[in-house]
Amino acid sequence: MVAVISSSGLVMLIVAFVVMRKSKKKVKEPPQVVSVTSLIAAFVKDAPQANRQYLDKLLEVEGIVKAIEPDNGIVWLSGERSVMISVKCNVKGGIGSLEAGDTVRMQGTCKGYMIHITLSNAKIVL
Repeated sequence: MVAVISSSGLVMLIVAFVVMRKSKKKVKEPPQVVSVTSLIAAFVKDAPQANRQYLDKLLEVEGIVKAIEPDNGIVWLSGERSVMISVKCNVKGGIGSLEAGDTVRMQGTCKGYMIHITLSNAKIVL
């Protein structure tokens, strides 16, 4: 059996497809709020589990500015305890007037943990 679609039927089918595609836009999820100390602890304790929880997710991370690389757009965050692991925030836009020692909240996408935990496309929230 062969189905024949008229040109007006084909146009209606295409319009319906386009409308359906536009209506399925992703709803932006709010960021997961976590402290630098908790984020580091999660990766140190169980990296595979932390990856399942945080990898490629939008995070809002609060911590202490450890160092700033303004020419590279990088802000390094540390937690309350002195540990070797830091959170590297690749900042889009400006770094503003941040200084080492400031407490800051950064929002960005978690890209995982190798030598440090990386947030990409980060921006200063607070």
